[in-house]
Formats: sequence, C-alpha cells, structure tokens
Amino acid sequence: MESVSRSNRERSNLSALIINHRMGIHIYAKWDRMSMQDAAAQMSGVNVARTRLIGFTIAAFFAGIAGGLLGHLLRILTPAQFSFQAVFIGVAMMILGGMGSITGSILGATIMTVLPQFIIPFENGGTVLGVTVPPLAGLTQIIIALILIGVMLVKPEGLAGAKEFSWRAVFGLPRAGEGSGSVRRGGAGADV
Repeated sequence: MESVSRSNRERSNLSALIINHRMGIHIYAKWDRMSMQDAAAQMSGVNVARTRLIGFTIAAFFAGIAGGLLGHLLRILTPAQFSFQAVFIGVAMMILGGMGSITGSILGATIMTVLPQFIIPFENGGTVLGVTVPPLAGLTQIIIALILIGVMLVKPEGLAGAKEFSWRAVFGLPRAGEGSGSVRRGGAGADV
C-alpha cells in the first residue's frame, strides 16, 4: 500500500514505537544521563529512583509478554525448561554481541544459536568427518566460556558495542538530511 509512509514502516516494531513516542524519548534522555553518572543525573534534575523504577517496569512488561508467548508456543511450562544451560546461553548472547545496541543482541543471538549446532556432534561422540571421537560431555559450555573470556578480554563492550547496523554505512550513502540540497537547521550562527 502506497498510503503507508516510509517512516511508519520503519517504526513498525513495538519497541521502536515506544522509544520514538514523546514519553519514550523523554525517558531515554533520562536513562542516557543516568548511564554516565547517578550523581550527575540527580544534579541535572533526574529523579534516579523513579527513572529506574520506570525502566524496571518496562523490562518486566516485555519479559511478561515474552513469557506469555513462550507458554503459548510450548503449551506447558516446567522448571526443567529453564535450566542453567538455557540461562548461560542467554547471558552469553548478551555479552558476546554487546548490550549497547540491538544489532549486537541479534549478532550474539545468531552466533550462540548456530555455534552449538557445530559442536554437538563432537559432544555426542561417534564418527565426525571420518574421525572417531569419544563422547565429550560439556564441550559446548567449555568452548562458549572460552569464547566469552576472549571477547571480554579483547573487546569488553561486545562484538558490536554501541554501534548499530546501517545499510547507509554499508553502501556509503549520506545520512538522512545530509548531502546535496539539504539545509542545516539552527540558523546562520548554528554550531556544526
């Protein structure tokens, strides 16, 4: 449908919609100040306790939605489904990709989903690539732990850090509002 504008299609994700909402932008600015220093945020007028409570509430909301969707998908939830290994993989996804960007989260989740699939044949034992391998229980956790230690030593912010993926950067295109014919806002005396 042509009536749907490009900006509306870009904001179809629920979390992007909340962040781009007037209140979401206001809360994000407070979180950005708090991420630097709590004392500095308080001195600039941010109620740190209230802002953290709002952040906790939003996170709990999305966790509840995710749990409800998981229960609907699996049709039954038992404590055995939430083992140490499942929690370990989830934390590894966050650390590996980096918690500063959505791109990092996707990258970490992709790596931590694909990597164990290549390790499992060695863990189960048998013949792998013509070589007889004995069962190596726990090999997946050992390799993931070694990769995490390496990432934390070499790049503590994660593989993506705070950088977001952009097709514009891949193809060398100017950012929106830049390039030929664009007008800078802020008047003649604006700082660049």
